[in-house]
Amino acid sequence: MKGRWFYTLSRMLILLTLIMTPVGASANGGPTLRFVPSASTAQLGDTVNVDIQVANASNLYAIEVHVAFDPARLQVLDDDPIESGVQVLPGSLFPRNNPSYIVQNRADNTAGTVDFAITLLAPELPINGTGTLATIRFAARMEGTARLWWRASQLADRDGHPIAHTTEEGSITISAVCPTPGKDCTDLIANGGFETYGHWDMPITPHSAAYSTADQHSGARSVRLGIEPGDANVYSHSSAYQKVRVPANADSVTLSFWARRFTQERSRDRPDPTTDLYDPAKVIAGEFDWNTKGERAIYDWQEVLILQGGCYNWLATLMRERSNDGIWTHYTYDLTPFRGQEIVIYFNVINNGYGGRTWMYVDDVQVLSCYESSPCVELVRNRSFEWSADWEIATTPRPAAYTTDAAHTGSRSMRLGIVSPTADTYSHSSAYQQISIPVGATNPTLSFWYKAHTEDTIRGDWKGGDQIGYDPAAVLSGRASAKSIRALGDWQEMLILDENYRLLSGGVVLRQTRNDGTWLHMTYDLSPYKGMNIVLYFNVINDGNGKRTWMYVDDVSVNLCGHRIYFAPSSAQVSVGATTAVNVHVENIADLYGFQATIRFDPAILEVVDADASEPGVQAGIGSWLPPSTRIITNTADNNTGVIHFAATLVAPTPALNGSGNLLSIAFRGKAVGSTSLSFAALKLVDAGANVIPISHADGQVTVTSNQATLSGRVLLEGRTDHSGTVVRLDGGASVTTGTDGSYTFVTGAGTHTLTFSHESYLPASTSATGVAGTTVTVSDVTLLGGDINGDGQVDILDLVAVASQFGTNSPSPEAADINGDGQVDIVDVVLVAKNLT
Repeated sequence: MKGRWFYTLSRMLILLTLIMTPVGASANGGPTLRFVPSASTAQLGDTVNVDIQVANASNLYAIEVHVAFDPARLQVLDDDPIESGVQVLPGSLFPRNNPSYIVQNRADNTAGTVDFAITLLAPELPINGTGTLATIRFAARMEGTARLWWRASQLADRDGHPIAHTTEEGSITISAVCPTPGKDCTDLIANGGFETYGHWDMPITPHSAAYSTADQHSGARSVRLGIEPGDANVYSHSSAYQKVRVPANADSVTLSFWARRFTQERSRDRPDPTTDLYDPAKVIAGEFDWNTKGERAIYDWQEVLILQGGCYNWLATLMRERSNDGIWTHYTYDLTPFRGQEIVIYFNVINNGYGGRTWMYVDDVQVLSCYESSPCVELVRNRSFEWSADWEIATTPRPAAYTTDAAHTGSRSMRLGIVSPTADTYSHSSAYQQISIPVGATNPTLSFWYKAHTEDTIRGDWKGGDQIGYDPAAVLSGRASAKSIRALGDWQEMLILDENYRLLSGGVVLRQTRNDGTWLHMTYDLSPYKGMNIVLYFNVINDGNGKRTWMYVDDVSVNLCGHRIYFAPSSAQVSVGATTAVNVHVENIADLYGFQATIRFDPAILEVVDADASEPGVQAGIGSWLPPSTRIITNTADNNTGVIHFAATLVAPTPALNGSGNLLSIAFRGKAVGSTSLSFAALKLVDAGANVIPISHADGQVTVTSNQATLSGRVLLEGRTDHSGTVVRLDGGASVTTGTDGSYTFVTGAGTHTLTFSHESYLPASTSATGVAGTTVTVSDVTLLGGDINGDGQVDILDLVAVASQFGTNSPSPEAADINGDGQVDIVDVVLVAKNLT
């Protein structure tokens, strides 16, 4: 009787299992979620476009992402004014012809989050490849570096199985320091904010300088020079310095930094230039005799010096004072007289060992080397409103007007809205101008300054309820007074319209009700409108509720610059020991005949791989655009100092080059984990007439990651809540044992690995996973099936008999008969065998 019942139960369980058990998903490596660009810079008030990109997708059917950002520094601009809340702009990866694809699209500017989910619908086929999932338009609101990271993400295939993937974080650095208008500038200083260890040398002295978190102008750190209260007052110099090569062709070079100075001694700002002289080279070399009175300074000093790059001779004194101002103060000095030289920026505090102590904090050091801007075409006519022409002003109850009441530059601006004492009424105040964006435009960017005022409620979100058929075309045709096309609420706005005055997709540049009362700068990428006639439309709406709203606009610009040189890719990533190629690419150049450049990188992070073993030293690779007859004048790469010097010219009768192409191809090998900029320390392009070609340039970046990868996952045991004890083996070698939740972690090399899983009483299993250097890959959960009592790799009648023979016992033999590990052999153990019989 018992045997027949057991047989019947086992056969039913087998049938039920075959019907109900789903097909398991395998762990596929490959896809990556990332922000593009991964690191970008902006100035306060700028608009920054960041794409959420899916790379190397395979069989992708749905995706869900949850992004986090710093809401104090960034705010998401709404890309769908009709829907409630704030939305991001869907990308081109998924089809956009059916709105039911989008499951979730929401941004929270208080919490600093973006939530976006989208899925295909039958009969659509899965997606393969790389593309943009969505674009987030951020407004830069506060100085500093804003991190972009992933709160959660999930990719799914057509069968609803998760797709294993990796993620890469991003960042946006926001600055309030603007380079000289009309200039193309490069910062020659590395680690100017002292946020990392590197690039600055600090000589060993009785009381050396040091990185400090005690006080800072921005970020988390600064450099401390001198002796603070509580430390022994001894004779010492506290120095921090960095070498830079000042480009010979720079139009202006400016040192700027922030300093906070303290002293317990009497303040003094007029030192005798003939006294207190010493040899900085001896301090730097560690040869300074701290006991010799002849070399000792008489007084305490806070100083900034310029030294000669090779031998550290004293070239100039920029600051030499003893001050207790105790506040962060900005200092600037002209370094143009040092063009073409390698110099040392030398910060130092001297303590004479008597009386009180003297110290200083320094932060945010820059050496901006600026060049004349490249040949550009300004598309906006009368951009500063200095004469009454070129802008169309709509005829409304309260039309816009040129005014001298406020101006960002010059004497006039455009006033939009209603200013006291003019009576409030329903009106639009509009000024607009049509321009054409060429198909081949390079980075077309709208730029303008505005000053916003309102007596009404402060608002930042335009929603569906704020309009009843509002149409800019109706305003410009004189039909905006009809109630059917009225907007609700006061608004200050800047829109991009098509030539029929209809709002273009993504065309809401500015839409708010604010009372900042200060001039704010805004930029907007016009690349989506290449090849189109567009209308720049500035407008202020007053709804007539008795509270006036107005805005001034000035210095509107759409500047198209043709010549450009940059590193491609602009941001590269390579693991330690691996090699990556970075090209120096010139774009839209005309009549190029000669090229000279000095490129800097951090030699602690990267080294150049020699491109020509037949020549002594290390060389960069010659770009594919240069013809074989090109004469190379200089080609050296110094991996000790991190400097590449290259100069080449064409030779008659070779014609000059026109168009775009690679001038250099540099192979870099990763040396240590970190990030380094690639910067043009000097740059000159010359035409066939020996004239310098003005050109804009952009620096690059290479990030070196660890060549180690981390694999992490879980192994679940069927029928158990305690999933510990599974042995996980990597590639048949090293092994770990899972914890209570079934988790395990391996640190291994990049590449594809085989993981095997074994546990007493359970069928073994295996899977493959691909490790990505410098990242953690989450392997899909694996569930081991119970019932392999004798460990022969299958569940059969022998295992069933082994459990049945021990049914009801608390000390089974073998112990493996207690499959779920609860201390007894009962019906649960029987079922686990029965359902997995083969």
